[in-house]
Amino acid sequence: MTSSPPKLFIHALDPDQLSDALQSDQSQRLGTTTLRSLSKRAILLSHPTDTIIVDSPPDPAWLPFLSTIGIETGTILAPQSTKSTLSQSILSDQHLLERLSKNQWMIEPYMGSQEIQHLSSTLNTELNAPNPKLLNQLNLKSNLHAFLVQADLPTIQTTTAPRDEIHTKAFQSFNDLGPLMVRADLSIGGLGVWKIESQSDIQALQYSISQSPAHRLFIIQPLLDIISSPNVQYTITDAKPIFLGISDQHMTPSLAFGGNDYPSPHAQHPDLLLQSQRITHWLHKKGYRGIVGIDFVITTENKAYIVEINPRVNTSTFPLHLAQRLGRSAFRLMTGLQTQTVTDFDQLVDGVGTDLLYDPLRGSGMIPLTVPNATTPTLDAMIFADDHTTITKLSNQLNNRLGLSAASLLT
Repeated sequence: MTSSPPKLFIHALDPDQLSDALQSDQSQRLGTTTLRSLSKRAILLSHPTDTIIVDSPPDPAWLPFLSTIGIETGTILAPQSTKSTLSQSILSDQHLLERLSKNQWMIEPYMGSQEIQHLSSTLNTELNAPNPKLLNQLNLKSNLHAFLVQADLPTIQTTTAPRDEIHTKAFQSFNDLGPLMVRADLSIGGLGVWKIESQSDIQALQYSISQSPAHRLFIIQPLLDIISSPNVQYTITDAKPIFLGISDQHMTPSLAFGGNDYPSPHAQHPDLLLQSQRITHWLHKKGYRGIVGIDFVITTENKAYIVEINPRVNTSTFPLHLAQRLGRSAFRLMTGLQTQTVTDFDQLVDGVGTDLLYDPLRGSGMIPLTVPNATTPTLDAMIFADDHTTITKLSNQLNNRLGLSAASLLT
C-alpha cells in the first residue's frame, strides 16, 4: 500500500472570489484583515510531515503554546515576494517554487481557485479541490435551488433577480409572501444578506446594492421562522464522503456568522444526515474533492432545509478537527471579539490569564484561532471541553477578563 503524499497547506484567497456584492468599508475590511489571516489558520490543521505557506510569519509565541498542548505543526514557509494574493507571491518566488517542486505534495487549499489550480499545475502535484467549473457553480447561490432539485431534496421558494430588477421583484415578493430574506449571489459570512420586513427595507436594499456588479444576481426567499442554523461538514475523498460533524451556528441580528457550538443540540434531527449525505454523494459523483460545509436552517415546524453549500474550508472546520485531535467532545467558537489594546499572543495571555488557556491535563480551555495584532485587534477563540456547562463558564470568563463584545466581523 502506498502512503499518501505530505500535505501542502496554501490557504490563499482573493476576496473578490467570495464577495462582490458590497463595495463598502465592511467588505474592504473583510478583504484586508480576516481573509489575510487564512494562511496562518492552516497551521492548526497541519501535522509535522506537512508544510504551510503563510503570507507573513505567525506570532512567535503562539507556536510554542501549540506545541505545549500537543499540536505539533509542520514546516512553515513564507514567500519573499509580496503580491496581491498569496498564490501570486508563491508563483513569483522562484527559490520557493524550486524548494516545493522537490516533493510530491497534496495541496490542501482554502478553496480551489484558478490561482491555486495554476500553482498546482506549476508544481505538477495533486490538488484536493473540485474542478474550477464545479467550484464556480457551487459558489453562486443562485445555483443552489437547481442542485437541490437534481438531488431530490426539499427547497425553499426562490426568486432570482439581477441588480436592476431587485427593487421590482422584491416588492412583488413582499406583497405575495410577506417578510423576505435577500442574499447576494456571491458572498461570505453574512455579507450581502438583508432582512426585508417593510417597504422601506426594500428602498434601503436598493441603495446597498447600487455599487454591486450589474450582472450579479440576488436571491429572494421568504423569511422563515427558524430555531437553529446547523452546519454539517464532510471531507469528500476519491473513495467516498466522510462525515466530520454537526455544529450549531450563532448568527448576529444582521445574519452575519458569529461562531458556533458543538455538538449541535439538533444533531439527531433525521433530515440533517439524510439530506447532507444525499447532497455529498451527489457532489462526489460530480467530482467534488475536499472539505465542504453545508448550512441548514431548522424551522419552528421542525423542517430542515439546505440554504448554502460552501465549497471550501469553513471557519468551523478548525475546531472540528482540533476537537478530534485533542480528544474533546465539545467546543464553542467565538468570532470577531474586540480586544482593543491586545496586539500579540503574550498580551492576550496577560489579559486572559494562563488558567483560561487550554490545558491537556485539565482537558479544557481556550485556543486562539487568530492572534490579535496591531492591524486587526480582534480575536477568534476556540474553547474546548467535554460539556457545555464548562464551555459556558469559560466563555463567560473570557468575556469578563478582556471586556470583549461580539462584533459583526466575518470569518
